[in-house]
Amino acid sequence: MTSLLERQIYKSSGPRFTSREMQVLHYIAGGNSNKIIASILGISAQTVKQYVSSILYKLNANHRAHAVALGIRSGLITYQEDLPAWFQPKDSVPDLARVR
Repeated sequence: MTSLLERQIYKSSGPRFTSREMQVLHYIAGGNSNKIIASILGISAQTVKQYVSSILYKLNANHRAHAVALGIRSGLITYQEDLPAWFQPKDSVPDLARVR
């Protein structure tokens, strides 16, 4: 688990992302395909693919899910803003010891 200070240091000294790369990363975190992201942003799917490649390179990620995980860990992506509702942590988890 990274601390708030580590995330702030990473944000300030880590790779620089363009505003469009950040938009694409957030849409990736939302579970969107390149085609859907392209439609939302009004650009071609090939352009989105280039942004994704740049994001993977800058984060040193192996694939999209890895990029999202690194984005969360570094503080670039927050649960409340960027991830779909089904991915959100639940406020209360039932005590399985009492459920029988």
